[in-house]
Amino acid sequence: MDPLTYLEEHCMLRHNILTGETLYSHDGEHYEVLSPEAVNTLILEAGREGVTLDETTIARYCQSTLIDRFNPAENWLSSLPDWDGEDRVEPLAQRIITSNREWPQSLHTFMLQMVARWRGYKIKQRDLTVPVLVGGFGLGKTTFCSLLLPPELRRYYTDKIQLHSTSDVHHLVSTNLLVCADEYYQEHTEMEALSQYLFSRSEPVFRQPYGVNAEPRRAYAAVIATTGNLHPMTDAAGAARLVCFEVERRIDLKTPIDYEQLYAQLTQEIDEGAELELTDQERERRAIQNGPYQEADNLVKMVQTLYGVPRGDKRVKAISIDAIIDRLMKEYPYWTPGEHANQDVGFALQEAGFPRSRIHGRSLYRIIERDPRKLDFIEEPEEESEEDKELANNPLAKALLTGLGGLVKQPKKK
Repeated sequence: MDPLTYLEEHCMLRHNILTGETLYSHDGEHYEVLSPEAVNTLILEAGREGVTLDETTIARYCQSTLIDRFNPAENWLSSLPDWDGEDRVEPLAQRIITSNREWPQSLHTFMLQMVARWRGYKIKQRDLTVPVLVGGFGLGKTTFCSLLLPPELRRYYTDKIQLHSTSDVHHLVSTNLLVCADEYYQEHTEMEALSQYLFSRSEPVFRQPYGVNAEPRRAYAAVIATTGNLHPMTDAAGAARLVCFEVERRIDLKTPIDYEQLYAQLTQEIDEGAELELTDQERERRAIQNGPYQEADNLVKMVQTLYGVPRGDKRVKAISIDAIIDRLMKEYPYWTPGEHANQDVGFALQEAGFPRSRIHGRSLYRIIERDPRKLDFIEEPEEESEEDKELANNPLAKALLTGLGGLVKQPKKK
C-alpha cells in the first residue's frame, strides 16, 4: 500500500481556516490537533503494517488541496435545529438597560452582520455596525460581549488586543469570530490600528514569515467595544461608524441563553433576505445620536456640553468651581487637570458666557447641569440646599449673584 492511500484510509484530516491548524480524526467525529506526537504515531503505526510513511509525505498532504477546509462557525450553524419563530434577540438586548431606544435594533443588525460574515457574505466597511457599550466599571460589559458567542465557538472570541501594525489587525479579524475592544478610546495608541481598519475599506491580507506574496484573507470577526470613557469618539469618522449606548445599571449575566434558537433565528432571517446594509438616513441618525459621546477638544466645549444658562428667571443653586472640576473629571476620564485647574476652568466658564460671582472668597456660577447623553437639562430638586438657604438669608450675597440691581435700599420704617 502506498503512503497516500494509507493516510486516506486510516485518518481524516481537515484544515481549520481560522486557526490554521490541521486536525485529524480516526472516526470522522472527534477531531484533535495534528501535533508532532500525533505525526510520529501515524508514522509508527504505518511502519507496523509495512508502509513507509514519513514526515515529508504527511506535511505535503496537509498543505495540499486534498484535505477539507473546516469553518468552525459554518459547521456549528449547519447543525442547528429549525427556528421555532420566537424572537430571541429582543430579550437578549433587554439585558442592557439604556435610555437609547435604538439599542435592540442595533444589536439585531450587529448580530445579523456577524453571522453573515461567518457564512461568507461580504458587507461593506461603511455599513458595519460597531456597538460601543459605555459605562462604569463592574457593570458586566465585557462579560456580556463574550456571552454573545455560544460555548462551542467561544474559543474564537478575544478581548486581549495588542496591535502594532495593520497586519496585526488583519490577523485579528481573520482568525477570530468576535473581537471585543475592551476600554476602547478612539485616540488610544493601542487601538489606533484597529480604528484605522474600522474606518477604512481595506481587506485583510496575510503574508507568511519571510514570504513575498500577500494572500487575501476573509474578515470573519465582528467588532464590539466597551469603555469607561463617556466621550470615546474624537471625530466624525467615529460618529459615522460606531454607535454608543450608555449602560445604566449592571447587566443581567445569569439568565441562560438559548444559543441554538438565537442563532437559528439569525440564520433564517439572513436566508430570508434580512437587510444587512445601512441606509443614508440610518447613518445620519447614528451620527446625531453619537454627538454627545464625542470628546470636546477644549475646556470651553467641555463646560458647554455639561452646563447651560438657566432659562428665564428660573432659580438654580450656585455651583462651586470645585464641583465643576469634579464633574469634568468624571465625564472626561482622559482629561488631566493641570496645576492651575481652577484658573483654567474659570477662564473657560467665562469664555462660555457663564456669569461668575464670589461669595465668601469662593467662585460660584449660576448655571444648570445638562445631561450630555440627552442634550437636555437635568431637573433640579425642589428642595433647597443649605447653600441656597444661606444665600437666601444674605441679601448682599443674593444681590451679587443676581446683579447689584437686586440690592435695593429699603425705606426706614417710621
